[in-house]
Amino acid sequence: MGLLSARYASLAPDRFGRVRVMTWNVLTDSFPGALSWAVRCPRVADRVAALRPTVLGTQEASAAMLDALVARLPDAYRWVGEGRCGRRTDETCGVVYDSTALSVLDVRHRWLSTTPEVPGSRADDAHLPRMLTAVRFHDAASGEVFTVVNTHLDHVGTRARVLGAGLVAQHAQGGPTVVMGDFNDAALACPAYDVLIGAGLSDALSPRDRSSRRRRTFVGLDQHLNGDGEQIDWLFVTPDVRVDASWVDDAPPHAPMASDHRPIVAEIHLP
Repeated sequence: MGLLSARYASLAPDRFGRVRVMTWNVLTDSFPGALSWAVRCPRVADRVAALRPTVLGTQEASAAMLDALVARLPDAYRWVGEGRCGRRTDETCGVVYDSTALSVLDVRHRWLSTTPEVPGSRADDAHLPRMLTAVRFHDAASGEVFTVVNTHLDHVGTRARVLGAGLVAQHAQGGPTVVMGDFNDAALACPAYDVLIGAGLSDALSPRDRSSRRRRTFVGLDQHLNGDGEQIDWLFVTPDVRVDASWVDDAPPHAPMASDHRPIVAEIHLP
């Protein structure tokens, strides 16, 4: 792994107002040419356990995949989410969390369409139903309440991504919030990114001196694809959340790929 990733992975999150958040598209179990989830799940679980996020937003995982992942993590981890076609059907935007650090106060699921409360609904140019999962947490160490919004925008529809970004932004208006997910477009260079910036959110990787940490997050199934490239996985915070550290985590190059994406990790400080 890279030196930056190794440095931060070795740090235990400071629980006095600090929270470690992470987003990772873990790749569906039905993708042609990919290793099965039975093979990849232990690798994903090992990396999550090493990074020890307080909250992990996943994309593309089914309920069964998340059940298997959480079963391999320390006992404190739980997950919440709903399938994009409702209940436990299809892929989720699941939110995994450390139940010793956080308590769930509220969970909302919305579909990225003109009828956001209708499960399975989609925008007019979307290829698939897309959704967000918004979870409001109470942090035991600081006593603060904050929200995590996890999403996965459409890979085909430009209008769908703009509509989805707008709906995501609406759910980031009620106090300290972290927005994360796979946005299927290049950060800094697309309308959906501009929507979130225009809503007052800050990119956790871009402020101050973090430009060197903006690495390619979609690597396909080629474990040797390194360096700069499109960062289609994003992590944003509201202005009342301080980002103390952030990085794109690079998987060990010698091992089979756990996913076709790299995760993004950030250390945040609640107000």
